[in-house]
Amino acid sequence: MSKPMDNDETQETSIIDPVDGDASDEVTTSIDDKVIDDKRRRQRRVLWIVAASVAAVALLGAAIYGVATRRSTAIRACENANKTYSATYEDYKKTVGEGETLSRTIISKDQVADAKTYDTFHKLVNEKISPATPLNCNISFTDSFSASTTSIDSKTSALKSKTEQLKTAMKNVQASKDKKDLTDARNTAQAKLDTATKTYTDSEGKVADNATRDTLKTLIDALRKALEDKHATVETLTKAGEPVQGAIDQVNQSVQAKSDADKKAQEEAQRTQQQQQQQQQRSSTPRRGYTSNQQRYTPRTNNGGNRGGGSTPAPQSNNNGGGSSFDWQAWMNNRPQAPCEAQGNCSQAIG
Repeated sequence: MSKPMDNDETQETSIIDPVDGDASDEVTTSIDDKVIDDKRRRQRRVLWIVAASVAAVALLGAAIYGVATRRSTAIRACENANKTYSATYEDYKKTVGEGETLSRTIISKDQVADAKTYDTFHKLVNEKISPATPLNCNISFTDSFSASTTSIDSKTSALKSKTEQLKTAMKNVQASKDKKDLTDARNTAQAKLDTATKTYTDSEGKVADNATRDTLKTLIDALRKALEDKHATVETLTKAGEPVQGAIDQVNQSVQAKSDADKKAQEEAQRTQQQQQQQQQRSSTPRRGYTSNQQRYTPRTNNGGNRGGGSTPAPQSNNNGGGSSFDWQAWMNNRPQAPCEAQGNCSQAIG
């Protein structure tokens, strides 16, 4: 008894058994399509595998690139942070140096108009900040995501703030000193103007050379103009006031010269007056005789043989009239010379 056949056997039998022409073509076409489909499926599977592999490689490359980029960025940020801090610290050191130079100039509160600016400035300039340790910028791949510049950035910020505070304090204390200097210069110029004005006023008509007063007046006007200038500086006030003292001294010297000349002229006038009075007294006294109360005195010589000598007796006053006096000084100045006096041997005549 024969065994029933399944579909596959039937198909195989149908393939083996001869059929007509159309049926054979259909069978052949069906087999070719199946082969093509299998081939396409295998190709698609390969493409998917290749695409997945490429994608995986790309993702891995992207990941590696991302990590490398992150590390490079972290390194640059670290280096930039260190450079920024270094530049900030250099600026701070320069500012401190300038502040120390200024502190050697402004050494007292008396030099400034506001003592608070002096205290603030000297406090800041004496507060020294040591340089911070720079960051280690040799960052590994694993540390690239955790690397940070926060610590050095905060120190940079604090250093910048301290530098600006010091610069402001320097500016304020210098402005305060300039204000005090200008006030002192104005006070000095005003005092000099007052002295010069008084000298000019008091010396009117008392100088030997009036040109000295003219020069002083010109300088007084220039100094007053400088004081009235709202934009006057220490330099302009000093320049206007410097020559004034010299002009004051010239006027004082001229006053003294005139005083000395007047005193000398007065002394000369007094001497001249005294000489004139003496001459008048001499001219009013008789030289060769004297008459008193109708008596005439005539000099006589002694012929008694006293070696040519002689003497002149003094005239006798007439007491009968009772009241006239004799000018003995005038008589002594105008008496005739004795012969022995002329010869210089009065002592021999007396002996």
